[in-house]
Amino acid sequence: MRGMRQVVTFPAFFLTLVGFMLLLLVTLSVPIIHSINMVHMSQTITGSKASVGVFGACYTQAINHAFAKPDFNTYCSGTSGGYTVNSTYFGVVSGNIVQRGLAGGLIMNVIACGFAGVAFIFGFFGWILSNRPMMILLFSFLLVGAVFGWTAFWINLGFVLNTRSHVGNLTNQVWTGHIGNSFWLSFGGAMALSLAVCFAGVGSFSEAQRRDMEIEIAAVPAMHEKPGRSWPE
Repeated sequence: MRGMRQVVTFPAFFLTLVGFMLLLLVTLSVPIIHSINMVHMSQTITGSKASVGVFGACYTQAINHAFAKPDFNTYCSGTSGGYTVNSTYFGVVSGNIVQRGLAGGLIMNVIACGFAGVAFIFGFFGWILSNRPMMILLFSFLLVGAVFGWTAFWINLGFVLNTRSHVGNLTNQVWTGHIGNSFWLSFGGAMALSLAVCFAGVGSFSEAQRRDMEIEIAAVPAMHEKPGRSWPE
């Protein structure tokens, strides 16, 4: 019984770990990890670039020198929720490249990551100890985490489409926006948590129902067949 429960628990634990790691990378995107971003923008005239993530933005400005290759200076904003970018960097006098409301909604990624992290702890002990109460806690936190994960994904989608559209329209297509890898990581994290919910539900409740049924069957008194009447030969 213990070995069977561990076999059922491991997929839920592994998928929870995957979902947590993916959402953690999303949370640590620009300006913390420069290579992970929600949207990256570029322009071909000077080669300048910019990228935005959950908590801020980074800018890479090209400095051209006569008879020499250009230098690239990168600087990043501070980390904050509901941020805006420096639109003058893009040559925009009026208008916002990033909508503050949508940028503030990116905090959902952090909330989903937090629930996935707590679920991972319960999943680890539920797998190692083969403990059903831990599995029930894993299922509960996974369910909430998956809901926040999909909510974050749809907010990310709105943020990505809105930012990509604004940077093109406000700069007369001098700058172009592209979907960043952080967006796809959030999709993978939500999918992993959803699959983990299914496995955790099987490991938590199907076994319990089967055991309760066995107890009910064992509690039913055995029916003894009455001896039949024997006829004399």
